[in-house]
Amino acid sequence: MAGLSDIRNGREYEFTEIVKQRHFVYEGGVSVLSEIKNLHGFSVIIKTGNVSGSKNQYISAISDAFKILSSFGFHKGLNKKIIIYLSDHKMVKNIAFMNGENITIFLGSRIKNHMSAAKPSKKPPSVSVKGGVTAGVGRARGIADYMYDVTSRQLFKNPKESSMIKAVVIHEMGHALHEHFHPEIFWDLKRESTAQAYNSCGWINASFDVSQYATTNALEFVAETFTGMSLGEKYGKIVESAYSALGGPQ
Repeated sequence: MAGLSDIRNGREYEFTEIVKQRHFVYEGGVSVLSEIKNLHGFSVIIKTGNVSGSKNQYISAISDAFKILSSFGFHKGLNKKIIIYLSDHKMVKNIAFMNGENITIFLGSRIKNHMSAAKPSKKPPSVSVKGGVTAGVGRARGIADYMYDVTSRQLFKNPKESSMIKAVVIHEMGHALHEHFHPEIFWDLKRESTAQAYNSCGWINASFDVSQYATTNALEFVAETFTGMSLGEKYGKIVESAYSALGGPQ
C-alpha cells in the first residue's frame, strides 16, 4: 500500500501536470463558462478556452453526468471543488488530476473523436501510468466510444457527442473518487513496481468483460467499470470482485 509520503508526492506531481495542461488551454485565452456551487450536490467550475461547437452542450452533458453520480450518493463527503477545463487545443487531453485539494478535469479535442468498431486486443495490458489518468477515448475503445455508437442522431442536435462527453466526465470522476476514497491503493496502482501485486485479484481477465480500454491497466479497469455501472451496466461476480479488491468507488 502507498504510504502518506507516497500519496503526498503523487499529489504534488499532479499539480505540476495541471500547470502544463492549463498552459495549452490558456494559449487562446480562457473564461469562466459556468460556476455552480451546487450541481446535484457537487461544487463545479467550468472554464473554457477555444472550443468549437455549442458550449451549452458541454454544460448540459456535464450536468447530466453529475446528476447520475449524485443519484449514487457520490457527492456525500466529497468536500472538493471540481474544476473542468474545455479546450480544442490538440495538446489538451481528456484527463483528470487529483492534487489533494481540488479535482481538475481537462476535456480536450479528443472528446469528439471516436473509433470504428474494433475487437478487444488480447495483448497483455501495460500497468505503467504516469501523470494524470486519461479517459477511454482514443486508440483503445472505451465506454465513451460505445455510448457514442449506440446513441441515435437527431436533426439540429448532436446527442452522440453529448453522450460521449457525459461518459468521459463520469470516467474521470471514477478516477477522482477512486483516489479520494482509497488513495493508498490508487497511488500503489500508479507505480509499475507495485501495481503487479494486484494482478492476483483477477482484474486482467475481468477487464475483457468491460471494454477494450479497461484492459490497459488496473486504474482504467476501475474507471471503466465505474462508468459502465453508473450508466446502468450489470457486471458479473468476476468483474465485481476485482473492482472491489482494487478499491473501486462503491
